[in-house]
Amino acid sequence: MKLALILSLCVSTFAVVEHKGNVNQQIYDRPDDSGGASPNEVLRAHGDAGARLLKPGAEEGLPVGWENDDEVEVSYCEHVLAAWVLQGSPWTAFHSGFSFKNKRTGATYCIDYCPVYTDDVRVVLAPELKNIKGTGDDPDSVVTKAKKALGLKVNEGDAEMSWRNKGLVRFYTATPKKYTNLTALAKTDGATFHKMVNWAMEYNNTYDTFDPVEIVIEGKPERRVSSRMCHDLVSAGLWFLYEEKVPLHPEKPIYRDHIILFAKDYEAISEEKYKEPAIRKEIISYFRLFTSWLPLIAKEFTSIRGMLVHANAGKFYPFLYINHVYYKVDIQPPFVNYCYMPIPMPPAKANAFTSQKYCGLEQSLSAKNEKHFLMQAAGLGLQVAGIKPWMLVVGGVVVVLVLVMMCGGKKDNTNDGKTNKKKN
Repeated sequence: MKLALILSLCVSTFAVVEHKGNVNQQIYDRPDDSGGASPNEVLRAHGDAGARLLKPGAEEGLPVGWENDDEVEVSYCEHVLAAWVLQGSPWTAFHSGFSFKNKRTGATYCIDYCPVYTDDVRVVLAPELKNIKGTGDDPDSVVTKAKKALGLKVNEGDAEMSWRNKGLVRFYTATPKKYTNLTALAKTDGATFHKMVNWAMEYNNTYDTFDPVEIVIEGKPERRVSSRMCHDLVSAGLWFLYEEKVPLHPEKPIYRDHIILFAKDYEAISEEKYKEPAIRKEIISYFRLFTSWLPLIAKEFTSIRGMLVHANAGKFYPFLYINHVYYKVDIQPPFVNYCYMPIPMPPAKANAFTSQKYCGLEQSLSAKNEKHFLMQAAGLGLQVAGIKPWMLVVGGVVVVLVLVMMCGGKKDNTNDGKTNKKKN
């Protein structure tokens, strides 16, 4: 899923990053090397057939014929979005929501939370960047092109950032057939059911972005920024039921996937601070770096860890954009992971460090893997820890010249084992 995505990610020197133009859209539609679905296919699998967007005061799409004293069964519902093989083990991404069944009439109802735009996975990962003319080097000039070829610093200037990461609660007048796995959670009455539908409509007024990455700090569970996706609606809904005094007794454990960004600390960027040129430069530079990694992330979503290793080596602070707020994150190893964790029943809370979890990547970052990720960056033509591409080119030329001189300086002047003497 982050889905994954994911992605979130206080001032420091910028590494020089050059990215090679626009990335072909087709790569985002191509499966990764594990034979699973592409990131775009995962996003599109959310689907929206039969769903409605309801707001407080709406009439059409509301449950009809559900009386206040009806017995209602509440279930956790999920379906598979996609499956991969990561490090030799199967890995599956799920979409989740709530299903309700009226025991008197047999009618069902469903709510879930989804991205609005499902055509391109990039919209939930990064903003669209449009360079503002006159604020940086002319991209079409010979000098700028030469700088890029040599890996020299190019001033790309300011940019406009536009996000299409909108999310919303969807309402179904019958539980969709795609939800093939239902787990009974609780029994309540029709009055509480109607309250929960109204609560879900209000949820759209508070959370209206689809943000798949969460920020955590070890030892500080209160210093956490939650993701905003389908599973977060489920977690919030469980707390609603708990506060309504509804006993929660799942018939079996239920799990959700997390895209976890590990931080030493983070800072929420206020609207005033966002206007500062230095902060805007940091944010834009980071998302330019992120964009340069999209060819690898689109092929295999776990490459986000490689991007963060590179960002850390280049002294970049990652930024996450969650529910209309930018967060500047001081990251630490293992930087990011993709984990399944049980969804605890309130008042219990999940903890990314102490709760049971199953993760798609190793939970510690070895020096060997860190080197591998930096080599990935070099393969994209990016500066790695202060080494610029032109340095590698010049170094290679020098080595060749030295070898030529060494070979040329020891020319064989022998003939049939006899030394030819130079005549005066």
